[in-house]
Amino acid sequence: MDQNELLQEKFKNFIESFIVDELKIEQHDQLMRFLQLLAETNLIHNLVSFKTFEELVFRHAVDSLCALPIINKIIKEKNIVSPAIVDVGSGGGFPAIPLKIFLPQSRFLLVESVGKKCTFLKEASATLGFEKFAELAGILQLLTETKKQ
Repeated sequence: MDQNELLQEKFKNFIESFIVDELKIEQHDQLMRFLQLLAETNLIHNLVSFKTFEELVFRHAVDSLCALPIINKIIKEKNIVSPAIVDVGSGGGFPAIPLKIFLPQSRFLLVESVGKKCTFLKEASATLGFEKFAELAGILQLLTETKKQ
């Protein structure tokens, strides 16, 4: 087994031990596609901090998914059919994009004030074929300016 296969297996085992009962192939592939796009874009635009792909997987993606059991519990207890989730300060897409992969029925609004990050979020959501997913560029700056007046 090479390094990449070991990382994939470690990721799958962790997710199935702590986050979901079974990691679907589509979820795994979609998440890896997102992380690869982020890693490539990050070389040019510095969207998130990480030194290795393994750090990107576990420090950012897995960390984002740790909220999933709590979100699922609330959705079930409140009988919410189409949850709406807002991610303020979306940056490189964490936690919203990993969560969207595991909560496809949910609507997400990403709020980000940095243009290069908004551009990446649009590209990532289009690449992954997300519906019910929107980003709002500059809203934080607009709200701040309005409050000062």
